[in-house]
Amino acid sequence: MFEIIIVEDNKQFNEQIYKIINSFQIQNKLKYKISRFYDYNDELEKNIKSDDFYKIYILDIELSTLNGIQIANKIRKLGSDCPIIIITSHKVEYQDQLLSEKIMFSKFIHKEEKDWMEQLKEELRYLILPKVRKRILRINTREAYIQLQINKIIYIDYNDRQCKIVTKSSDVLVSRTLTEILNSLDERFMYCFKSKVINTDLIEKIDKKNRSIYLEDNIVIDKVSEKYLKDILNYINKKDL
Repeated sequence: MFEIIIVEDNKQFNEQIYKIINSFQIQNKLKYKISRFYDYNDELEKNIKSDDFYKIYILDIELSTLNGIQIANKIRKLGSDCPIIIITSHKVEYQDQLLSEKIMFSKFIHKEEKDWMEQLKEELRYLILPKVRKRILRINTREAYIQLQINKIIYIDYNDRQCKIVTKSSDVLVSRTLTEILNSLDERFMYCFKSKVINTDLIEKIDKKNRSIYLEDNIVIDKVSEKYLKDILNYINKKDL
């Protein structure tokens, strides 16, 4: 399980960061713990020393007791290589200190930059999604036990009570409903018709006018449902924010 720890003394920014993280969790159908602190205290120290979860720290620098750099040092001295995101209004004043301390941090975000929230979302995508996405689809039927690499699945088509799973190397027929298979996949797989889902990570081009989707391996899906095309475009746009 994941835990994201926010250490920010400004209540408004603390709340904004929390809302971004919680919204990211809901949009991507994830489940992780969010812990919020407004300063360094005994509870935060206990959290740092525990190793119950895969952790991501979001640290402000200017705090009343220890500053964010000192907290980051404590985290590293315990041997933890967990991601640390520094988010602060004091970029220039502390940049040299961060470099001299040789603290490995994932991202340095300046609150005064207009796109700081988008920077944070992008970093969460980079740090979290590869960790939580399933890599293998396992299907156990009366006829066979099948394992497929999920990132190589191009699309899945349901017809005559069977699903045809088209991958980069082969086609596989299984006696499963589309819903059953989708329940074992993640958010990147989306409907383009009621009986077909595609891997949106493998989209190379979308012709909006003709409602055509071009996938890897020269596969083209024509006349995509308007509703599903809109859903796919919305998902891609959110992912690119």
